[in-house]
Amino acid sequence: MDNILALLPKIYFPNSVFSGEKSFLFFKSIESSKKLIAVSAGFKNSNAEMLENLFGPADYFIQDREPLVEDFNELKKICLDKKPDYLIAFGGGSVIDLAKLVKKELSIKMIAVPTTLGSGAEVSQHALLIDKQVKKIQSSSDFLPQTVILNPECLKSLSREQIEFQRIDALAHALESLVSRFANNLSESLSSAAAGILLKKDANLKDLQTGSVLAGLAQSSAGTGLAHALAHYFGPKNNIPHAKAVAVFLLDVLKLNSPYTEKLKPFIEKIGQIQQVKIEIKGDLEQMAGDIKRDVCCLTNPFQPSIEQIVEILKKHE
Repeated sequence: MDNILALLPKIYFPNSVFSGEKSFLFFKSIESSKKLIAVSAGFKNSNAEMLENLFGPADYFIQDREPLVEDFNELKKICLDKKPDYLIAFGGGSVIDLAKLVKKELSIKMIAVPTTLGSGAEVSQHALLIDKQVKKIQSSSDFLPQTVILNPECLKSLSREQIEFQRIDALAHALESLVSRFANNLSESLSSAAAGILLKKDANLKDLQTGSVLAGLAQSSAGTGLAHALAHYFGPKNNIPHAKAVAVFLLDVLKLNSPYTEKLKPFIEKIGQIQQVKIEIKGDLEQMAGDIKRDVCCLTNPFQPSIEQIVEILKKHE
């Protein structure tokens, strides 16, 4: 039965999503519950007054890097020791993915509060974990948080550069899920709506947050593609944030994929020049291409790129 369900078109949703400036009122409903808050040091320091007003004295777990196996083990141990009623993740993909992994392992109630744009982690059935510098994507509907809080107040400490790169990451989710081999009429509707919002020149933070969530819902069910496979490989290897790694390769991949699908045509002309990031690529390009081709994201690319095609992309960045 599970094998049959896996093949059916579907969209995964969290139990509930609260959106807008008043969304923090949700925390009043769990005021007496025991909480453990996973957060980055930067967000905690920049938003100390907000967190104090929401939770008063609270237990915090600081996560300042992409999630490693060691981080998972540490957060799991703290949850087992402190036994919180809720694990609350204030953060981007790194913080939220780590909380999702522990949430599934311990069957703990989880609340996701995204403080970045682009990752879509708060509404995704996928979670990333790094083991010995290798990014591994795990998928399960059990990763989905029970509750998601979308409050634009959490985005105000982002820099212009962060907003731009994170918009590109969200756009990659929208366009790669749109042309995914697993796309369906539901995911395509979400992908198209997300891309339309994210490509608006006058989009504000609230708009971009909406576009990011719609793209996250689409990629959760339909997957992404080669741009994400490349980012998964070179992000940890070159020690650059995931959103920047996606920005390096997205235009290359869209141009490579465009002859294989009609769906990109309405959007590709509107993209313009994506902010370029230079990275250093050295080593055996064919070996790298082979590793990238084995990434799970390549399975959902609209066609299966050859080693030679991936090498051609890599040569542009030598």
